[in-house]
Amino acid sequence: MGLLLGSFSCELVKEVDAEFNYSTKRIFLNGLLKKETGVGVFVRSTVAPDSIGTFDYIDDAVVSLFKNGVLMENLVECDSLPGYFTSSKSSDFEYNNAYSVGVEAEGFESVISEDIYLVQPLSLYKSYVSLVDSIERELYITSYIENSSGNDFFSIKIHRYIDDEDQLSNPNALGVFSAYSDELYKDTISFTTKINLVQDSLYKLVSFDSIIVEFYTLSESYYKYITSLSYYDESHLDPFNEYINPVYSNIENGVGIFAGYTSKSIKIK
Repeated sequence: MGLLLGSFSCELVKEVDAEFNYSTKRIFLNGLLKKETGVGVFVRSTVAPDSIGTFDYIDDAVVSLFKNGVLMENLVECDSLPGYFTSSKSSDFEYNNAYSVGVEAEGFESVISEDIYLVQPLSLYKSYVSLVDSIERELYITSYIENSSGNDFFSIKIHRYIDDEDQLSNPNALGVFSAYSDELYKDTISFTTKINLVQDSLYKLVSFDSIIVEFYTLSESYYKYITSLSYYDESHLDPFNEYINPVYSNIENGVGIFAGYTSKSIKIK
């Protein structure tokens, strides 16, 4: 099967813990680009290990969005979420343009992200419950993805509904995975997800009448960021580990990530 699976368990969007391993204050940027919703960027300051708990909000940050190296617009800070900046609703994003984000603030070195492009979505065209194991109480959901010409990256969330009400609200992503093109599977690649129904009591789930498979196609930089973050979490939490795995960053003069993604959902009755 032309599918290489990672084993990284994390949320789709997760920030680097900026309180670790930065001896000097730098701008930390966490931004995403999606064609339908535009750009959203979190901006804050890194915090040195001996200053854990210090306020990390940057009150004079100017966050700029560039298209093909030319200023497109200054992002606007959200009143209800300080430090979160978004593009205007009228912004028009196109697949053949390169986008980057820069931040300037007094007392900090200016930062700029690498150029990224809108993510071309992988085609998720069918999902169904393939098997219910009544003894082990396990549910298997198989999704079919169109085989592409390159190496693509994706993540999946499984929502369970009763009378159209989401019982999990916003479940964690099941991981991030690489889907490699395979000549033996010209048309599709299948991916099977297992759900342990015995654990439903942990989520206070008693039953469900439908499932929604939420499928995310990720840019390569996003994939590298999330996987490196998993290694970082494991290494810095281990008191016997002498080496802390670095987190992937594509922010020049700063720390963090600017990456792209797209999403699609399929409902299973």
